[in-house]
Amino acid sequence: MRWTRVSWLRRWRSTWLRCWAGAIRLGVVGCWAISMQPDRRNSCANARRWPSAMESASGRRHRCARGRTRAFTRNRETDMILLDRQEVEETLGTAMPGCVRGLGIAVEDLGPGRAVLRMPPGEAACREGGIFSGQALSALADTAMCFAVWTDGRGRRPVATIDLHMTFISGCAGEEVVATAELLRSGRGHAFTRVDIVSAGGKMIASGMATFGLPA
Repeated sequence: MRWTRVSWLRRWRSTWLRCWAGAIRLGVVGCWAISMQPDRRNSCANARRWPSAMESASGRRHRCARGRTRAFTRNRETDMILLDRQEVEETLGTAMPGCVRGLGIAVEDLGPGRAVLRMPPGEAACREGGIFSGQALSALADTAMCFAVWTDGRGRRPVATIDLHMTFISGCAGEEVVATAELLRSGRGHAFTRVDIVSAGGKMIASGMATFGLPA
């Protein structure tokens, strides 16, 4: 029989009318409703129906729960795998593109879901007047958030920037800037981060948020 919306409604309307008339009663297991015959002669059939319905409903819930666990609980502090200093230097020296390597970015601190990077003033990072350019600050922010993603417990692997939003608050000249990135959430396919950039004196320079695509 081909199930359509009309046939489905007819079936359930008939079932509930029979239930209201006392012909049958319904037993609800999880999200499934099964008809239970009140006649003693059908007690054996009812006993066979309950375990299968419970197994179906419970298995359905457990599969969903396992999916949520795999997707969103890998960012616990006890499950973090931090990068060692050698891997950090290798990443900055070889894995990053030349436009980022030329900025002189250095990793100051790494923690569970957190990364702190510094960038000194220089010709590659500053525009006319010695003021940090927006392009250099964006590169610093993106790099800091990449390192924050790599502290989610799965180590360093290729990531792709899907969305990057920057807000530039004030200019900075003559002193290095510090970017503090935070991992907001890390799932199976995406990671969400935010970053604050301040001057060495503590003045707020810029803030941003980014979404990264993760390998399957």
